[in-house]
Amino acid sequence: MDKVNFDVPISFVSNWNSWVPPELKGRAPYRPMIREEPCLSGQDWDNVENTDQPIIHFFNEPERHNISAEQAADLVSPSCSNDDAGQAWIEDFMNRIQDAPPDYLGLHYYGTDGNAAQEFLEDMQNKWPEIPVIVSEIANQS
Repeated sequence: MDKVNFDVPISFVSNWNSWVPPELKGRAPYRPMIREEPCLSGQDWDNVENTDQPIIHFFNEPERHNISAEQAADLVSPSCSNDDAGQAWIEDFMNRIQDAPPDYLGLHYYGTDGNAAQEFLEDMQNKWPEIPVIVSEIANQS
C-alpha cells in the first residue's frame, strides 16, 4: 500500500474487514465491510458503529458464506427522528428510492406526549402504508 499515490483523488478504501488496515495510515477514508453474519456483532460491529463513513459494505460474496438472498434482502430504512429535520430527511430519502423502497421503515420518536407519539407513528404508516414500521427508539429526549 505504500506504493499507492494518495495525492490523487481517492474516494475511499475498502477491503473484506471492518477494521482499518494499519498500512492505510490515515491517508484515505476507510469504509468497513461486514462480509458474513458473525461480523454483525462483537468487535466487527463495534468498528462499524464507530466509523465516520456514510456507507458500509454488507455481505461480500454472500453465496460463499451461506447467506441466502432472502436473508440479505431485508433492509430497514435509516431511522430518523420525529423532529422537522428528521421528517424532511426521511421524506427526501423515500422519494429518492421510491422505485426500490426498503422492507421496513425505521423511525425514532422523542417526546413526552404519548398521544403525539401514536399520531406520529400513524402518520408515518399512512404515508407509506405498504412498508411495515420498526421503531428503534422512543424516549423523552434524543
